[in-house]
Amino acid sequence: MIVYDFDKTVFRRESSFLFFRYCVRKHPGLLKHLPRMGWFALLAKLKRCTLTRFKEEFHRYLSSLSDTEELLRSFWDRYERCIPAWLPPLLPRGGLVISASPEFLVEGLCSRLGLRVMGTRMDIRSGAITGHNCRGEEKTRRFRREYPDAEVEAFYSDSLADSPMAALAKKAWLVKGDRLSPWPGKNEDKQA
Repeated sequence: MIVYDFDKTVFRRESSFLFFRYCVRKHPGLLKHLPRMGWFALLAKLKRCTLTRFKEEFHRYLSSLSDTEELLRSFWDRYERCIPAWLPPLLPRGGLVISASPEFLVEGLCSRLGLRVMGTRMDIRSGAITGHNCRGEEKTRRFRREYPDAEVEAFYSDSLADSPMAALAKKAWLVKGDRLSPWPGKNEDKQA
């Protein structure tokens, strides 16, 4: 099985912030959420609140939307081509995206690419997270719960925070745009 991270890996950008910006263009009144978002971003940076709490507070703007599904469709219509050059040759083999981003957001592009999705489970109406933020060790726990016997042939991510998932893979690649390099300490004698 091939496993991918999502933001800045399968998708070249940071999807949550880009989707918020897209929603603001359609609904400028969402700007009223910026002060609270900024406050919780600062608290998270200072380690005064968890990333999970920050993520929930950031996504509270969803409660102000009545057309979220339509916004998601039009967002991915606009941004679906924002994938790296190394990805299309791998797509016929399928795979799984495992991401800290909200599942409802990531699914929009992944379904178009033929990839399965595992992400942070978040209520599309309120931004409330069900369970845990799918990040770091939580990615490996969720992966092993869903695929206890799966062999990870290759793993791709832009972040060393994904080292627990990289450790499960036979080969792992660090992504920087269109470039792949061997994961530090893994498959270093091989070329991308």
